[in-house]
Amino acid sequence: MSAALAIVIPVRDDRDDLLRLLGDLRRADCVSEIVVVDDASADALSTEVLTDALGGWDGEVWLHRSERPAGAGVARNLGLRQVTTSHTLFLDADDRPTGELAPLWRSVARRSFDFCLFKHADARAAPHWGQPSWDEALWRRAGHAVGALRPVTPDAALLLSRTANYPWNKIYRTGFLREHRIRCGTTQVHNDMRLHWHSFAKATDILSSDRIAVYHETGDDRLTSRAGRDRFDVFDAIKDVAALLGPDSPLTPPFRTFAWGLLDWARSVIDPALKGEFDERHDLLLLQFGWEAETDSKGAP
Repeated sequence: MSAALAIVIPVRDDRDDLLRLLGDLRRADCVSEIVVVDDASADALSTEVLTDALGGWDGEVWLHRSERPAGAGVARNLGLRQVTTSHTLFLDADDRPTGELAPLWRSVARRSFDFCLFKHADARAAPHWGQPSWDEALWRRAGHAVGALRPVTPDAALLLSRTANYPWNKIYRTGFLREHRIRCGTTQVHNDMRLHWHSFAKATDILSSDRIAVYHETGDDRLTSRAGRDRFDVFDAIKDVAALLGPDSPLTPPFRTFAWGLLDWARSVIDPALKGEFDERHDLLLLQFGWEAETDSKGAP
């Protein structure tokens, strides 16, 4: 199979952003297949709507609709099943590919690798263009802050694994995901945590690139900003990954550090009326895994 890139996009009631993204992907001129998973949008999408947005694009377009909402993680898993290309990139409808995506793809398409972790731009880094400071610091400590394409050593991977657990900052070899049954979790929030850590646990050939290939927006209406009870999904997501890694994995210490930072952040944003219940569940998690607080936690949502 010759190298080709598929984009998997979960979407629910975000038609305008999706159509904008499809236009961006058409202009990027590096995508061979687009798989859209409509997670029970109130206004159901159609293949005609997608093809109209893509204009004269000559790639393959697939649309799958779920009749009941199951969340972005389940939608990504469904989309991955439809992929027929050698490589896969997950994007959300409100993400924006940058002009760096095409040159990044051209450089990695000639290489053998499990996944390539690339830099992204995050709205929370404004007024600066790039990643939030916590991610950039980990890239610097790993020695990968500069370099258009570099292999990641096992020691560097332990640091880079602690970067934000996003699905849209990695180009995957599709066969790698399928061979190891790597998929997203099923929680509404933090479902990409499993995808991120399972990938680092199974990969033997990781690349990194300092090309900022995707811009990620955040806002009050985004899942990353939720402050209600659905934020409690963080506990199930952490338990899922901790069980997946097991106590003896070299990734368990960095995951514990990441989890502590993530819990600190989650507590800082959750509705004050829920903080008491949050603290109770936090303490139960601590007892279950025998974790002690860490002073170097640099987790991110």
